[in-house]
Amino acid sequence: MGGGGAGRPRPPAPPPPPPPAARAGAGPPVAQAAPASQALPAGPGEYLLRRAIAAQVRAQVAASDRPITLASVAQLVRAHLGPETTDGWAGTGSFKKLLSLVDLPGLVITAAPEYIYDPRRHTAPPSGPPAGAVPAGPLAELVTRISAVTDIPRLTSREFRALFEELAAEVGARGFNRTGTSREVRDRCVERGEHIGRGAVNFVLNGLLYAGRPPRPGDDADTLARAFADNAVVLCQNARMELSADEIAHLRAWIVGVPPVPKAAAAGTEGAGSSPDLVGQACG
Repeated sequence: MGGGGAGRPRPPAPPPPPPPAARAGAGPPVAQAAPASQALPAGPGEYLLRRAIAAQVRAQVAASDRPITLASVAQLVRAHLGPETTDGWAGTGSFKKLLSLVDLPGLVITAAPEYIYDPRRHTAPPSGPPAGAVPAGPLAELVTRISAVTDIPRLTSREFRALFEELAAEVGARGFNRTGTSREVRDRCVERGEHIGRGAVNFVLNGLLYAGRPPRPGDDADTLARAFADNAVVLCQNARMELSADEIAHLRAWIVGVPPVPKAAAAGTEGAGSSPDLVGQACG
């Protein structure tokens, strides 16, 4: 039977050997790490979130008539998109790092103090704090530094007090309307001899709104001042300003208008009389 083996079926070919990572005893497959020089790409959700944040940044700069500090922009973006959405800044860890990874055509970010602006529409921000607005002194230096980084208006404690008193009076009489209240508070301050610009009033109102504490009928000046001081501390934290406990106390005192109690007084000299108004001396 020549060629009898021709009709026999051939045995199946052996299966190919498994990849090394899947062989018995070799352990589970291990993902290859990206080279150290290459950043891991953002996932689809983070990519879309970064685009949304970049769009908000561009919108805030376009709406402003002057350069804006990064701390202020970060707070505006949080207010529009929500703290949960901006937590972790889309996987970048910080607002500043995120800005370095997104497309912001035509916009410029300066070194400290950090501003973002459009040179086609805005005058370049100063490279240092403005001179002459506040006399020299430790508290004046703190006020200057905080204002340069966060855009908090460089008002005196007396001016802040006038602003919060007139804000409380206006809201108590007419309720709160963002545009109307801003105008009326500015006019009220001028009538009592405090020439506080409407930009400063708007900054305070925005700070209260973003802190979730809009002015309400029945609020007094101290309540509003403390709420804005809380927001000022958050602004400094967002700007990664490292303030000591004493500096935070002086920041609050500058805005609220009550001098911080010196450590010596806290140790037992309360009966020696009231502390001098260092805030007013430094800013007035």
